[in-house]
Amino acid sequence: MLFLIDDINFFDLEHQYAIASLYEGYIQDMEISVTSARDFFTPREIKNTMLKMLKPQQNQTFFDPACGTGGMLIEAYEYIKSHHGQKASQSMLLFGQALDSTGALISAINMASIGKPVEHIYHGDMLQGYPDHFPKGFDYVLANPPFGIIKDEQARKNPFFKTLYYEPLLLQSFIDAISEEGGTSSVIVSITTLTRDIAAFVDVRERLLTECDLLMVIVLPPGVFAPHTDVRTSILFFRKPGPTRETFYYNACPSEESLKYEHPLLDQYLSQAVEACGKWQQYRISGKGRPESIENSWIETFNNETFRENKYRLGTHCSYVPMEEPLLPEAPIDILLEYNHRFYHTVDNLSLPVELTSQLLKYSQEFHQQLSAFHKDIE
Repeated sequence: MLFLIDDINFFDLEHQYAIASLYEGYIQDMEISVTSARDFFTPREIKNTMLKMLKPQQNQTFFDPACGTGGMLIEAYEYIKSHHGQKASQSMLLFGQALDSTGALISAINMASIGKPVEHIYHGDMLQGYPDHFPKGFDYVLANPPFGIIKDEQARKNPFFKTLYYEPLLLQSFIDAISEEGGTSSVIVSITTLTRDIAAFVDVRERLLTECDLLMVIVLPPGVFAPHTDVRTSILFFRKPGPTRETFYYNACPSEESLKYEHPLLDQYLSQAVEACGKWQQYRISGKGRPESIENSWIETFNNETFRENKYRLGTHCSYVPMEEPLLPEAPIDILLEYNHRFYHTVDNLSLPVELTSQLLKYSQEFHQQLSAFHKDIE
C-alpha cells in the first residue's frame, strides 16, 4: 500500500482526477444527502474557477451555507495561502453550515486540520438562518447548494416565499448573507433558475438584480455533475450594493460536449472562462476596453422596466440550446401563488387612483394569507 501511495504524483492532472473520483465514490458510499434535495461533490476545477473570479483578499470572512464536507472552505483557505501567504491564511475566518450531521462532522474535522475553530461549522438548516455567533454579513459567500423539492414544513417556515423549490429559497438566503458593504457571492445554480416563471423564482431574480450587482454568469458544460444529475448549471457572481447595470455571460462549452468532472478538457474550458471574465472585470474597473467581441460571450444590459415585463428572466440571449430538464411537478401552492403574483404586478403597473390601487393590493395580500392558511389545512 505504501509503495502504491508513493507512486502517486499529486501534481499530475490525471492522478488528481483519479483521486477526486475515489473521494467522490467514498462520499457517495457514505450516503451523505440532504433530505429530499440533491447534494453532491463539487469538482475542484469549478471551485478553483469560483475563487479565481472572486479574487478574495486577506483578513476577510468566508461562508459556505451548504458546506457539505467543507471542500469549498478548504479551497478558499488554500487560495489565500498560495496568494497571500501562510500568515494570511491563518488569520482568515471560515464559516460553514451543513444540514447533514455527517457532513457537518467531516467539515468540522477538516477545519480543525487547518487550525480553524470547529464551532464555526454549524449543523442546521440554512433556510432557518444561521447562528447568532456568526457575522451578520459575510465578505464572501461561496456555495454549490442542493436543488430540487423540499419538504412542506421547511417551506412554510420561510418568511419570503411559499414554495417547494430549494433554488429561490436558498438564493435569497445568500443575498441576505453577504455584507451590505461590498459583500460578494459566487454560487452554482441550475440554468432554469435564471428563466423559470414561477413566482418565487421571479421574486428572487428581482431581488438579485435590484439589490445586488450581478457581475458575471458562467454557463457550465453539460454533465459536470454526472452521474448525479445531467441538469445544466451556471455560476453566478454578484455583490452588494446594487442595482445591476450590465452582466457578462460566458458559455464555457460551446461545443455542448458533455464533460464529466474528470474530463481533461474541463480545466481548459474553465481557464478560458476565467480569462474572458478577467477582461470584463478589468473593463469594470477601468472603464476602458469593453470586451464585446470575445467568442462565446455576450453582455446583457439591465433595464428595470424591460426586465420586469419579462419576469426578470436572465440570459435570454444565450447562444446555446439548453439540455431539456425534467421539470419537477409544481405544487398547488406554487400554481396559486403564481396567479396572485401576476395579479399583484398587474395592479401595480396600472394607472389607477391611489385609493383603488391600495384596496386591490390589500385584497391581494389577504388572498395570499388565505392561500397560506388553506395550504396548511389541506396538509
